[in-house]
Amino acid sequence: MLLGFALILGQMKLIADSGSSKTDWKWVETGESFQTSGYNPYVQGMDALLKCLEVELLPQLQGKPLREIYFYGSGFSHPDYIQGLQKWLLSSTNAERTEVEHDLLGAARAICLDQAGIAVILGTGSNTCHFDGRTIVSHRGGHGYLFGDEGSGADLGKRLVKGLLDQDFSEILSQKILKLLECSNPIELRNRIHGKPKPNVALASLAPVVLELSENPEVEALILNSFRAFCANTLLKYPEIRVLSPGFTGSISRYFQPWLLQVLAENGMEPSVFVDRPINRLVLYHERFR
Repeated sequence: MLLGFALILGQMKLIADSGSSKTDWKWVETGESFQTSGYNPYVQGMDALLKCLEVELLPQLQGKPLREIYFYGSGFSHPDYIQGLQKWLLSSTNAERTEVEHDLLGAARAICLDQAGIAVILGTGSNTCHFDGRTIVSHRGGHGYLFGDEGSGADLGKRLVKGLLDQDFSEILSQKILKLLECSNPIELRNRIHGKPKPNVALASLAPVVLELSENPEVEALILNSFRAFCANTLLKYPEIRVLSPGFTGSISRYFQPWLLQVLAENGMEPSVFVDRPINRLVLYHERFR
């Protein structure tokens, strides 16, 4: 789960932390907050994304003179997306200056503040980076639900659907899953996911069912295998991982923490921190270091 905006309105700053599923917004000075849908140009496309911002964000800014905007966005690593959003923000909000950054930098700042570390997002998708306290030195993962995102909500959901489709689960468990999801059969579930405008979010929405059934040995194995794949394909490929402990943010790292801790221990790792509300740490970062 992670994207952020910092808006300075006169002497006021607004920070937002958003992934593909949702965006949290918080005014630094007043502590007021609000929430909108998530934004990801790779999933939605820029036109749909900007239309959502127009409907959801602009009413919140009416009557407030903008000066600067800092944006950390899921999927905002490509120059075209960055420039497109910067242009829209400048023209639509009358801000004097904007910065658009990838949500991974926002996660690194929220987790590490100004210290070196390995920052990990486990939310709708998954992503990681080596942060030196100022910039991202290297990153691994973040390839999206089609090509990776092991350890994420989308990955847990995909493993659940695939297990049903491949008949890997016992009949009793399969029927229990389908009943919870109000589906008559796995094909109906597959088609439902394919028909969603955000398939990654639709898959991640199945994570609560995985958590609800986590006492079942078959489901627990699914969870552990997702985190083991994440460690093998991502964390263990960092040469720095034996020196710098990973820190985590995102809903999956919060709700599935016992299984994540088990897999980390299997690989000789201890987490440095779990950040439940990145928005609060981003506010702290911008108060102290920006």
